Amino acid sequence: MSFIPGKLELASKDGVFVLSVERKEVFRTAYQKTAIAKFKEIRSGMEQRFPARVPSAEDTKVMLQRMMTDVAVDETLRRPPRKRSTARSSRTFGG
Repeated sequence: MSFIPGKLELASKDGVFVLSVERKEVFRTAYQKTAIAKFKEIRSGMEQRFPARVPSAEDTKVMLQRMMTDVAVDETLRRPPRKRSTARSSRTFGG
């Protein structure tokens, strides 16, 4: 788990959960629940310092145009399913 604006990361190494801020270890435990609780506690404090940025109308418009372009490109590059012949021919005669 991570909180990118605050550079907060929770990683598991050999069954030990390590919580780090800016690549400096802050907390270490063997219990997943304790690690997640501590992560949420630190993240909630960081969310106040790094509030979520609401995209402007122009940014939203640009993102939607990119998504529409990506979908259109995917649709044009997608190969149609291979059609199977209705007559299942074999190499033998009469069968």
